[in-house]
This record gives sequence, structure tokens and C-alpha cells, in this order.
Amino acid sequence: MANKPRFDRRDIILPDPVPKHLNRFLSQVGGHNPYGESMWRLVWAKSVVWMIAGGKVWDENLTLAERGGVLNPGARPLRDDYGKLVQRLKFPHADGWMLQVWKSPAFYPRQQWFAHQHLMPDGTPKLGPYPENGDYECTHPPMVRLPSQHELGCLLNAHWSALRARSSSLDQRVLDTYNNCIYEESRREKKLVADFVLEANDLTSYLRSNTLTAGKIRTKRAEKLGIREHVGN
Repeated sequence: MANKPRFDRRDIILPDPVPKHLNRFLSQVGGHNPYGESMWRLVWAKSVVWMIAGGKVWDENLTLAERGGVLNPGARPLRDDYGKLVQRLKFPHADGWMLQVWKSPAFYPRQQWFAHQHLMPDGTPKLGPYPENGDYECTHPPMVRLPSQHELGCLLNAHWSALRARSSSLDQRVLDTYNNCIYEESRREKKLVADFVLEANDLTSYLRSNTLTAGKIRTKRAEKLGIREHVGN
């Protein structure tokens, strides 16, 4: 049973047009993020919106030269959203189906998000609210035709293969090194324990054995310890 998301992102403005069996497949194969959402989602490009810094909104029939210039000095915008966050299509020039994967908040550097040049006069980020719960990013170009379950599986496999092959970044190398160190330390500890147990068994086996060799070993060790009683077989 799929996890129920803990909150509504409100970044999809149209009813979900994706067939339920495809959503179920993505959830089963890709799993869920810490907030109960599917790690992967298939969306219609024209349905995805975001909040971003606004500006002047002009009549689409006016050319750039006619928007308040020498050719049309009296032109006025339909609306001026400067200094405000407004809802806009996130992919206004894309058309088709888009496969997206969830990225954790660590994917979005706070320092850049809140950099001075990226803030509006009141201090609000031009890119909108910081994605405290992560966000979805596209992994492949838009697809004109709705992909089949098999095609989605191929896209996911290609994405995971690319990630494995792209482990040359500094952060990934540091993480890999750290993980390898932990693994090696664990392996070394297990070997030390195994060697100790083996050695202990070898050293104490003469105490339990009735062979002539074991009896001689017991006698010699007893003599070294100053024991005069018979300790052989």
C-alpha cells in the first residue's frame, strides 16, 4: 500500500492525467521519499507550476519595441507584479510528458538560494520559497507520447546506470571513500575476531583431546608451570 504524502505540494494545477497503473509502477519500483511521496513521478509539462518573482505583464499582441518605447511611449503593462511572487508555468516552452525524480533539500544550496543578487527588495528569494521538503527535477526530455510501463522501466534503469557511472565528482568520491573505509574497518574487525577464535580453539584443543600428541603438549605446559602431577593421557 502506497504511503500517504504528508503535505500537498500544490505544484500541479491540472487533475492527474497519468494512468493509475503507471503511478503505481513508479511507486513500487522507485520507492518513496521521507515525506511519503513517490520518488519518481510522471507529469504533463503544462500542468507543472511554481512560485517565482514576477514582473511586468504586457499584452501579448504588443511587440517588444511597442512595450513602452519610442514606438509607443504611452503603452502601459496590463499588470506589474514586480516585487511579488507569482504563479507561473515551470516549463512554459515544453510540451509532453516529463519523468521527474525527487531531490532532497541538500540538492539546493541555501547560500545560493538566499544570495543577495537572488533576493527581491523585501528579502524574498526570487526563486520562491526554499524547498524545505525537496523538489522534483526532470531526468529526461519531454516525451510527446505517453510512455508505457516498459519504457518507464528502461528510463529508470538508464538513470541509475548513469548515476553509477558518474561517481567521479568530489562529493561522490569523498562519500565512496568514507563508505569504503567503513566497510574495510568492519571487514578487518570480523577477520580479527575470526582469527582470535581460531587461535583460541587451536590453543585449547589439547585440553579436550585424548591423543598422544595432546597429552605430550599438556605435560610440557604443566612442567613449564611447575605442575608435577600427571596431566597426560
